Amino acid sequence: LSRWWRLAMALGIIAFFALVTRFEPSVVRAATMAAVVQVGFAVGRDALPLRALAITVMLVVIADPLATMQVGFLLSVAATAGLVVLAPQLSDGVREAVGKVVRHVVGIRVTRWMGEVATATLAAQLAVAPFSLWWFGSLPSVSLIANPLAVPVASIVMTTAVPLLAIAAVVPDPIAVVVVSPVVACVRWVWWVAELGARVGPRGVANAVVWILVLLGLARAVWVARPLTLMPRWRGAHLPRQR
Repeated sequence: LSRWWRLAMALGIIAFFALVTRFEPSVVRAATMAAVVQVGFAVGRDALPLRALAITVMLVVIADPLATMQVGFLLSVAATAGLVVLAPQLSDGVREAVGKVVRHVVGIRVTRWMGEVATATLAAQLAVAPFSLWWFGSLPSVSLIANPLAVPVASIVMTTAVPLLAIAAVVPDPIAVVVVSPVVACVRWVWWVAELGARVGPRGVANAVVWILVLLGLARAVWVARPLTLMPRWRGAHLPRQR
């Protein structure tokens, strides 16, 4: 297939995904950004994440100026910006800090994938923190644990639900139950994580204390993980020597 046919197919899949998810604000952001990236690939331009996000925001706001008043859209943009800008800066420190905690508490070694999930969660949470505090008056620290448990499973649902449901629609009911059982199990897992997190998560002062400890631990981990880029400048290494 030519690149234009591939582009048309990709845009069709993106549009179908947005349609079945009812064009929620966060879905509109994700679909538009995916379309921008696909168009960039088709015309041979580098699809830099931050540039793609900026173009996405511009296109969505031009099409619907009221999108700037939608909480879901703003939180989606902020979380994506956190993944693009903050995650690369925090990756080494978060992976090391999470690895130490997990080894001491659970006794297992953190894989690179687990470190990346923890980094993405923390980066997104920090990016949406001002908006969450402004609109909802809280920033649940339990999300630091709940999101790594739920997001990967939710991603499986997003990628497999449509084809599995399409198959289930044309096969006998006993087979359909088996076909959709992985999706049902994943959805129940996400619901269980959200329900348990809402019940056991710290609140009020305890929640604030957890965030303070997390930020202090993160600052120390980043300082230790990136001493060559931070310490020389802060210690005056750039100053000329006195004769």
